[in-house]
This record gives sequence, structure tokens and C-alpha cells, in this order.
Amino acid sequence: MSQLLSYLLEDHSSDRNRSGEGAAVELKDGRLLLVYGRFKGGGDASPAELVSRISADGGRSWSEPSLFFAPEPGWVNAMSASLLRLADGRIAALFLVKLQHDLCVPYWTTSADEGVTWTPPRRLVDGHGYYVINNDRLVQLSDGRLLAPYAYSPHVAGCAQPLSGCLISDDGGESWRHGRQEIQVEPGHYHLPHRIVADATPPLRIFRQGHVCTQEPGVVELADGRVMMWARSNGGCAYAALSEDRGDHWSPYECLCPIPMANGPATIKRLPGTRRLVMLHNDRSDVPFGDPTFSWRTPLAVSTSDDEGRSWRPHAPLIADTSHNYCYASLCFFGGKALVSTYESLDVPQPEGGVLRRNLHSLRLVVVENDWFARD
Repeated sequence: MSQLLSYLLEDHSSDRNRSGEGAAVELKDGRLLLVYGRFKGGGDASPAELVSRISADGGRSWSEPSLFFAPEPGWVNAMSASLLRLADGRIAALFLVKLQHDLCVPYWTTSADEGVTWTPPRRLVDGHGYYVINNDRLVQLSDGRLLAPYAYSPHVAGCAQPLSGCLISDDGGESWRHGRQEIQVEPGHYHLPHRIVADATPPLRIFRQGHVCTQEPGVVELADGRVMMWARSNGGCAYAALSEDRGDHWSPYECLCPIPMANGPATIKRLPGTRRLVMLHNDRSDVPFGDPTFSWRTPLAVSTSDDEGRSWRPHAPLIADTSHNYCYASLCFFGGKALVSTYESLDVPQPEGGVLRRNLHSLRLVVVENDWFARD
């Protein structure tokens, strides 16, 4: 494997804090800009701010963290950063701000001087509710349209089925609107796992009761101009939908591929200069659905598609070590290489015995040659 680097940028095994859900972008001089969340505590409602770092040597070393965005007094936190080089040369950043426990909304800022200064961050949506836009999800289509895929719930508690859709901008981020359709996976389109534990009644209950839930969508532009949206699920696979009108309307969610996946987010991007799509995800092929360890987000697997997402082939894993979980991976291609950032879990001993894998913990970086993704 052409893995050049793999190390913990921030190790929280001693303090139980959390760093991650970041994104990176290559600057015009070849340096890398990385922005991610730093939490004081391990929960989604723990205090958190966004910090930035710069690497001048391809990810081998980084500057000390600088404050990128701090929530105002009374707000809960900031998290889930996306960075994107826009067609007009600016760098865009999109991130979530949790204003209250049940009010989480996206914010937007841009830089015209390679990250030295940024426009005042501004809120993109009015009203109430809970928006989830994962890190490294902002996409600009070939015609310039910006898409920010989201899952929306009117409130945090009691919403079993978040709705997937896209925020859309056709003027470089100056104005935004919601797409014309939001979707969730419908019972008639559920995909039953191929391998299920012997006592299948408990794990199959979500299918019988219509409780398969799609969350944390992402989007990628296909070669014919359509857009594919995918989402994690608690049903043992990821689901995908297609848009013929650049993110406004969607086909029904269908199983993305038969590869069994934990209920964790996948990342899909096109390998530069090729027709190949690369997916980072958690392959649970070795564990039957319903087993307690099926939910473990490990290994950090790679699958590839050369037919615009119609079929996927398992590739060698990016991180094969299954003693940790890995999730919320970002993928930045630069100079013939790829920088991946991901959470790495911590095993927490439990009073009654055994351990609990705490998914959202330390920040691991991996650098690999692009050619590795191109191999069959």
C-alpha cells in the first residue's frame, strides 16, 4: 500500500475530549488548510469551537491550532466543517452552529485570500429545527450550483425519520434556498441484510415496523450531470437516490450496494482525472446483522465504482486495524495524494465489565497516494 503517513494529530485518550469532523483544502501555494471541531467533552452538545491548522509539507507536520470560529455566549457549540475551492477561486467554509439543544443550523463564510481572512459567518436558514450537514459535504456542480446536503428534523427528540434534501445556491453562496423535495427511505424500498443473527426477530423489528432511518446524506455529481445522494441507515446498508434536476427532486432511496455497512456515514468522491468513484465506509461483511458488534464502525474500508455508482467493489481497507472504530472521514485530494481525516475511537471500561467503544474521540490523519485508489 502506498500509505505515506498515518498518525494521531490529536490524542484524547487521557482527557476524554474529542476532536474531529473536519475537512481540508489545498491552498494555491501547495499548503494544506485543515479545519475541525474541538470539543470539551465527548457529546454532541458538549462545548466546541472550530480550529484551523496549516501544513506546508503534505500533512507531515502542522501549525499549532488557530481559532477559526467560536460560538457566541449562550450558544452550545460549532462543529462539522466543510471546505471547498469554488470555481471563482475563493475558498468556502460551511459548518453547523448549535444555537440551542434543539436548534442546529448551517453557517457560511468565504475567503478570497487563501484563508488569511474570512467574510463574517452568516446563517443560511431561518426558522427552527435541527439540521445535520456532515463535515466535508459541500459540493459545487460543474455548472456552478452549490449543494449542501442535509438531514432535517423539526426537533431532536421523537423524530424517527429525518428528511434528506439539499440547500441550493446558484450565485456562489450569496443566497440559498431549499430544494423542492425532501425524502426518506420508504418501507417498500427497504433492503433486508443477507446475513442475520440466528434469533432474527429483534433485528428485523425495524423493518416490520417501518423504522429504518436514513441520516447524514452526502452528494456527488455523476458523469451525465445527474446527482447521487447517499445516506447511512440503521438497516445494514447505505441508501442512495438520484436527481435529474441538480438536487431539487429525487428518486426514491434504494440500497446503494449490497456491502453490509454499520450505521455510520460514508464519504464518496471522484478520484481526480478518472471516472472512478471512491467510497470510505465501514464494511461489516464479517458480522451478521443484529450482532452487537455489527454497529462497530470498523475497519475504515474503501470501495470503488467505475460505473457511476451502479455497482461497487471492495478495495483494500485504508485502515485495517479493527481494534478501533473510524467515522466522519474527510477526503482531500492534492498533488497526486489524498489526505483523510477521521475520528478514532476509545475503548472505555464499563462498571459491569466489558468495554464501550466511544466513536467520537481522537483525530487520525492518513496520507496515501492517489494511485492506490486506482488499483483493482
